[in-house]
Amino acid sequence: MARSPSSRSAPLGIWLIAVLGAVGAVADLLGGLGVLGAGVGGFFGGTVAIAFALVKLFVLVNLVRLRGWAWALTLLVYAISFVLALLTLNLLGALLSGLVAAYVYSVREYFR
Repeated sequence: MARSPSSRSAPLGIWLIAVLGAVGAVADLLGGLGVLGAGVGGFFGGTVAIAFALVKLFVLVNLVRLRGWAWALTLLVYAISFVLALLTLNLLGALLSGLVAAYVYSVREYFR
């Protein structure tokens, strides 16, 4: 049974998205650290990967805290990911991004 938005506890689906996203962000962080020493391109790419991983972790923590801006940013990121996956014919990626975006949108009342 779903909890009312007034209880201010994130739904299980949001927790799952946050935990799985955090695992991916940690992997991105480690990958970024791994390429830092690979020349100028590696340094630039590693720095960008580390920055995005840290931003992702920050957004995911605030998504669980039910911040409205984190909800909007999560929707934007997964919508862009959906479009990019379609353009690259990554149908599984498009399906997963679309499902995450649809779920996050469906629980919008928790973020008011």
